[in-house]
Amino acid sequence: MACQSRYNPIVFRTTLTPSQELYYRRTRRQDIDLITDIRLYPKDGQPESNDGWHKVETSLRSGLIGIPPLYLWYKTSKTAGDMTPAEKANLITELDVLYGEDIPWYGFEKIEPATLPKRSNVKSTWITYRTGVKSEPTFMNC
Repeated sequence: MACQSRYNPIVFRTTLTPSQELYYRRTRRQDIDLITDIRLYPKDGQPESNDGWHKVETSLRSGLIGIPPLYLWYKTSKTAGDMTPAEKANLITELDVLYGEDIPWYGFEKIEPATLPKRSNVKSTWITYRTGVKSEPTFMNC
């Protein structure tokens, strides 16, 4: 489950099968503080300042044996109505999961460390995020 607040923008849950789900939807409401940063910390880790930071209570590694817990923290700051256009351009707009050591989708950045480290027969997994709205690259026809 996500943190205890009036609005939970990030939901992470472990299902009965050996799979996990991560869901994020940026709200269009004007009265909700929006997400401006995301970080991953071990069990006893946390951001330097607790100002605006929220911890998702379920470990990203919940149900995995032999791997230490890893928690997603996200920072909320202002409502959309209180942000400048520059601040709006840096909002977290999407989350995605990257499997293996490939590069993220266009406009996405990896969050360190891997949510699942690579093992002999298992690919690593990463959470990636996109800020703002990025236009797609253009390709020239040859």
